[in-house]
Amino acid sequence: MKHISRGTLLTLLMFVMSGCNTQDTGPSGPSGGQVTFKIDGLLNDNGIVWLVLFNEPDAFPVQSERAIARGHARIKNKSAEIVISNIPHGTYAAAVMHDENEDGSLPFAEDGTPLKAVGHSNNPPRGRQPTFAEAAFTLDEGKEVVDIAMVYYMKRPA
Repeated sequence: MKHISRGTLLTLLMFVMSGCNTQDTGPSGPSGGQVTFKIDGLLNDNGIVWLVLFNEPDAFPVQSERAIARGHARIKNKSAEIVISNIPHGTYAAAVMHDENEDGSLPFAEDGTPLKAVGHSNNPPRGRQPTFAEAAFTLDEGKEVVDIAMVYYMKRPA
């Protein structure tokens, strides 16, 4: 089985460490649409889910400094919801991380497997870095809902 590259997951660490402190960090300027991200498949209510949103295919998912928006949410009933407003209509892809212990880090096993859960919009194939096209969704109306399923690559205690 292939594993997600460290570069892919390091971008999640970069956006966590970038000072993300709000659930609504869309671009300023003329009002745009709203995207609600519904994150499911979390194994517990511990910690925070972090999200980074891209509109540039060549930046996704490893160049978080080029993300158009960031957000986070507390987990309730093993799910989380993050709303990003004022997003211009267009095509986007999102990456998320479950930071259970809220340490802002994304550790890896020796084989490169992430030790925290990750997910992407459009729920692309697992086990490798998704392309922008695989994770893409379109915001062409006022509001869009995007479902993201978390992926836990590490073994969990029984």
